[in-house]
Amino acid sequence: VAAEAVCGGGGAAGGKVCLLDDRRAQNLAIVLRQVSMKTDDLAEVLRWMRLSHPVTADELEHVFNNLLPPLLESPELGQYSGPPEELRNVERQLLPLARLPRLKARVQTLWFSKTVRVHHKALHARILGLRDACKQVRTSAALRRVISTVLRVGNYLNHGVDAPDAGGGVEVRGFAVESLLKLRDFRASQGGEVSALHCVVLHLLPVDPTLPAQLRTELRSVLEAPAEAGQAPPGVSAGGIADLCDAVGGFQSQTDLVQGEIERFADCYRLDGEPNDQGPGPLSGLQRLVEDSGELARGLEQELGEALAAAWRVLEYFGERRGAASSNGGGSGEPVGGWDDEAYQAVETFFSTIRDFVVSFEDCWRDVKEQPKKFRVEPAGP
Repeated sequence: VAAEAVCGGGGAAGGKVCLLDDRRAQNLAIVLRQVSMKTDDLAEVLRWMRLSHPVTADELEHVFNNLLPPLLESPELGQYSGPPEELRNVERQLLPLARLPRLKARVQTLWFSKTVRVHHKALHARILGLRDACKQVRTSAALRRVISTVLRVGNYLNHGVDAPDAGGGVEVRGFAVESLLKLRDFRASQGGEVSALHCVVLHLLPVDPTLPAQLRTELRSVLEAPAEAGQAPPGVSAGGIADLCDAVGGFQSQTDLVQGEIERFADCYRLDGEPNDQGPGPLSGLQRLVEDSGELARGLEQELGEALAAAWRVLEYFGERRGAASSNGGGSGEPVGGWDDEAYQAVETFFSTIRDFVVSFEDCWRDVKEQPKKFRVEPAGP
């Protein structure tokens, strides 16, 4: 039996039954003022799990995060069996919600139903961003030209070899992608402000003055700016690969939670006299949600798997594959032992390196253009 007390003093609460202490009642009253929907209407929506009701995701988020925690810590409300009119106002408003079985799961499920399409769209965009970045890095003519020039300049500086055609029996040594970031720090013993990357720019600027703009265009998914707080990262430049995988897994987990409600707590959602004029019963709505969100989740998982395979093949293409050869003979798009934190980090590091290198390349390009005498830029020949 719930502990009950008659509120003392005058005013609106005078002579009413108080189930909550004054501090908790005051806090809940403040939260309730920020809920635009009447609580008995909200309780009816939750009782029938009317997923199509126009209650907003923001309001459900507010209820879930701010109203439910103190409400669920107050079992006295759910145990109250007396007339609602004998309760003071705050308890009377909360009573319809407190009496609902599986209240937290109901609110969470309804909230998920309101956000499922938005979350799917954001995750889909991130996966497409990764896929597009892989394609752009492999097909960018501008990046290929820059890297070819880096190879030529690097072989000349390190080995005294100038072999633009890599033919005639001349050995040309390659380099790791991570070495691109060292070009800005490699400087001549005399004229210390001129770096190896400036030398690369000096080779390219006279013959291809629009190269930085071409890089920006061809590598847009790699170079996109990080998203603002609360927004989904557009490509691979913001938000880690592991984080994306976790987010896709979390989408499926939300679907699994709803399926668990159907399988384990079906009796809590069955209503006497259903169906009625309010439409299909709660379990029918939950089942439809599981089917719809499950299909979306499977699509995301398939797309993510394809994008990850493309990313690993990019690392293989650039000679950046970590560890031993793939168990399937190379080019399989699968790290040895499967995807783990190290494999995710390898992909993130690769794209981060390309992005940081392009930024440094643009800075050096700007240096050379703004100070041609300092860098002794020769005009392009006829």
